[in-house]
Amino acid sequence: MSEITKLDNADKKCSFGPDQFEAKVDNVAPVGSFPWALIQVYLGKPVKRSGWADSVYLLPKYDDSGAFLYIQRSEADANVLPWVPEPDDMVACDWKLLDCMLSFDLTVGAGKYDDSGRVWGYLADEEWASIGVHPFGDLANLQNKTDIKKFSLFEMHETAGTIELKVSSDNNQDGYQKMVNLFAKDLTIT
Repeated sequence: MSEITKLDNADKKCSFGPDQFEAKVDNVAPVGSFPWALIQVYLGKPVKRSGWADSVYLLPKYDDSGAFLYIQRSEADANVLPWVPEPDDMVACDWKLLDCMLSFDLTVGAGKYDDSGRVWGYLADEEWASIGVHPFGDLANLQNKTDIKKFSLFEMHETAGTIELKVSSDNNQDGYQKMVNLFAKDLTIT
């Protein structure tokens, strides 16, 4: 009878034991484990390893019909590539959700300003109804850890190729300072 060789991973001990992987009523993998990270990605939540740079994380890739294709990894230089886990990734217990200041699901709609061409994205209110632009798109699952109270516009212009984000805050010096603080940070859109 052959003897089983066990890997020496004493320095990589996880805070959970093998019994936690057994089927249970909630059938959830231990938080921080590789199976847990995969579940989060399948649920559309970006995850990362603790040692990865802030701009590196995993997220799902879907085709145009919404069918899951594969897991992709964002890179610091804005490349998004298919991801294949390394053995270290699969045994790690340091997986965590990407901590986002602002997260939402955007259903892209289309609008048209009088002479400036079509726009795509989201417009929340009738602010530009006087020039014939009415709300379009949808913003759902908003998770907001910023001091900004209202996000009313997220759009891409057909001609300029720019993305605009319009936010509202209190109409006073404190509100203005909140805006300055938010936009002084590096913002990443995924």
